[in-house]
Amino acid sequence: MGWSRLHSVRPAAMITPATLEGMWRVATRSLTRKMDVLDKEFYKRILKYRADASLTGPGNQMYDYYGEKVTSFEAYRVWLRKQRKIKEKGQIKLFAQDLSNLDIAKATQAASETSAKA
Repeated sequence: MGWSRLHSVRPAAMITPATLEGMWRVATRSLTRKMDVLDKEFYKRILKYRADASLTGPGNQMYDYYGEKVTSFEAYRVWLRKQRKIKEKGQIKLFAQDLSNLDIAKATQAASETSAKA
């Protein structure tokens, strides 16, 4: 008796949220259209200002890559600040990496010149 109830509850639990969302969208079409436009604009901004994930390392995780924690204007401003910090840190790392690559290139060139002279 318990298993039959469980089998009937599981599909209902999965269907109910989708059904309710569909009914809400039909009932409030004008509001839903406005919300969809605002969502698209928000996601465009997220894509525009999001830091590149390659700037972070394995020990330093990316902060809220998709903007899921943004629930208010203030939270959006915090998200922007954190993305800016990630970009700045990443640029510093890239600059330091370029310098080390430059030093390696100079050392390699100097070694090849000394071996060519000998």
